[in-house]
Amino acid sequence: MRYERTASFKADWNRLSADERTLVRTQLTAFNAAADDIASHGGDKRRWPTALRVHDLQGTKGVWSVTFHFAGPDMRATFEWGHDDNGPKVVWRRIGRHSVYQAP
Repeated sequence: MRYERTASFKADWNRLSADERTLVRTQLTAFNAAADDIASHGGDKRRWPTALRVHDLQGTKGVWSVTFHFAGPDMRATFEWGHDDNGPKVVWRRIGRHSVYQAP
């Protein structure tokens, strides 16, 4: 699986504390494995493990959310699926607190 980050995601990432970044990095291993599994099974997004708390974001078209941590700090990210000549990819859109849902 390939990944891309939007300018908004990069700016959000730079605002995170070192502890927040570490927390997200520890959760990305499970996310990456699940994304690879989904891509290898024809994009069946029902295959997300429930522990990752991934869901399509209501009121948007094609934007998904993953919750990395609920209890202090509340860490979430939004992403969408992309595809190009090299195959499927995840495009990271935003990362931070629940407020990222206001402009996902």
